[in-house]
Amino acid sequence: MKPTEEQHRAALAGHSGRVERFRSGALTADEWRPIRLSYGLYYQLDHTSHMQRIKVPGGFLSADQMDALADITDRYGRGVSHVTTRQDVQIHWVPIDGIIDMYERLLAVGITTRGACADSVRNVTACPYAGTAPDEPFDVSPYCLAIHDYFLFNPLNLTLPRKFKIAIEGCARDCAQAPVNDIGLYAKVRDGARGFSVHAAAGSARSPSSPSPSATSCPPTTCSSGARRSSASSTASASARTGAGRA
Repeated sequence: MKPTEEQHRAALAGHSGRVERFRSGALTADEWRPIRLSYGLYYQLDHTSHMQRIKVPGGFLSADQMDALADITDRYGRGVSHVTTRQDVQIHWVPIDGIIDMYERLLAVGITTRGACADSVRNVTACPYAGTAPDEPFDVSPYCLAIHDYFLFNPLNLTLPRKFKIAIEGCARDCAQAPVNDIGLYAKVRDGARGFSVHAAAGSARSPSSPSPSATSCPPTTCSSGARRSSASSTASASARTGAGRA
């Protein structure tokens, strides 16, 4: 289910209150750390300014969203933004007194940074040619967005043992690099029905691992719940192997 405007506003209001508690000294830097990371905010070198990661599920942006990103980059990022390999946008030198205004400007055009860092389901990535690739079985972009929406306010999100990454692919070139993600979904059509082959438990961090085939045909209606079960089990295994490191 797509999160409602009320959910987003309530979450942002709660986050705003925690920001003010930190600025007033009611929260220590250690207490503040998981809070800021949950909305994709990293300390920079001098710990007086920040880098903000902004999720762009599947890399899909409207003209209004592009305008909003350009505006906040000029306002808070010294006019420079970076596009990451996982279809995020990052800006640097963000002052802490500007982050709530920045989040509100993003939310006004349908962008959130919730879960952009921390032990969460990170940005869901997809083939950049989704919907246009001539050899794709079907357009995977609606499924990418549905998975993003499913996890955004899921009780599991922001409480995982480690970060968890999902990619969904429709073309033969594997532009989304699904095999290096915790879950990789490949669009398939079998007997006229859409579905996905599922590869799970891959990783490219301190303990790289290859994915294992998990299902040869997963109906689109069950992929989000299947990913939820995998996120709970796979991250527990990864946490045991690699320890409690942070991104």
